[in-house]
Amino acid sequence: MKFEQGLFGGLIAGAVLGYFASGCTQPKTTKKTSCCSGSKPTFKLSYWPGRGLAEITRVMFTVAGVEFEDERSGDRATWLSYKENCGRPPLLFVTDSGKTIRVGQSKSIRNFVARELKMDGKNRTERAIIQTIIGHCEEMLQTFGKDICPYGESVDEEKMNMWFNMPGVHSAERENRYFRWYMMYIEELCGSDGFVVGDSFTVADALIWITLRDVCTDLPEKLYNGQPGSYMSYPFRAANLETTTNILQADFPKVYKIVENFNSCPAMEKYLAARGTQMF
Repeated sequence: MKFEQGLFGGLIAGAVLGYFASGCTQPKTTKKTSCCSGSKPTFKLSYWPGRGLAEITRVMFTVAGVEFEDERSGDRATWLSYKENCGRPPLLFVTDSGKTIRVGQSKSIRNFVARELKMDGKNRTERAIIQTIIGHCEEMLQTFGKDICPYGESVDEEKMNMWFNMPGVHSAERENRYFRWYMMYIEELCGSDGFVVGDSFTVADALIWITLRDVCTDLPEKLYNGQPGSYMSYPFRAANLETTTNILQADFPKVYKIVENFNSCPAMEKYLAARGTQMF
């Protein structure tokens, strides 16, 4: 899919295996990430030792205070043995009353977990807004990955300048669809209290945070795709976080409040402090 070739794509296939062959391996680990215990059913999320396509599900579990087993490994042989994920990560295991089901595909896992955690909206109106924002964010990522900076390619400063600085105007023309154009519509849909809708975090809050605020500087010096670690440190391949947050703070205050509220949630602060070195 084009989305997987965009901002978070390219995390599967043989290129990833080069990371392990390079000597930058991390030991296979299984850790508990939790704010509370005793949740039923139990969940295990299996993925590479990096953020990528699984991070949105991890942060949803985190802010919901639901314990899950965060399995980070490069055990591709095991993943190939399951049909639900088409032989590739991520893969979610859900166990209830002794019975385990498996959910494959990152978006399917995201949506399944959002429903399980009641993070998909409290009513029809909220669900409509949440799904609309998800669609806007996904299209924004697709546009960036296709037209501005295809995954693995070097950053084109001229295109990046256009991406961040072209004004957002109400227009149906595709050539006007840059960062501020998408943010203009997302801003109009969001609530003003630090949440997309209502008074609690949803899957849309998590996706907005992943897209606009997730920062990781603890990366390998050289990524498996040949780019330096800084290539994936900040949203939209920017050189620093201020590139996006300054725009949000000045022109899209509701979205800015959401990402900062999500980022400063105590559970998130604890999770990020312990996240450590990431493969990507």
